Amino acid sequence: MELTDEEKWSLDLQQFISHWEKEVDGLQEKQLDSDECGEIVEQFHKTKDMLLCQRPVNLTDDNVLSKLEPLTNKLDNSLAMALCSISVKKEF
Repeated sequence: MELTDEEKWSLDLQQFISHWEKEVDGLQEKQLDSDECGEIVEQFHKTKDMLLCQRPVNLTDDNVLSKLEPLTNKLDNSLAMALCSISVKKEF
């Protein structure tokens, strides 16, 4: 049985979320400068935007955004912590 476009896209969304959950968890142990943080944010948003552009029309924005918003917030928080940790070390 072949998957529908919605099912295929939902699997892609789950893979994206799973990949970035692992990436974000790894960021919490790193110290990053602002350039590195910028590159990570750019890569995340570029990939997310491409995924959203491929979204089937009958999937609602609310459903998709409710899955992506917590991940985006977690990424922002982790990058802020990684950036702050390197800033604190430079002061000492």
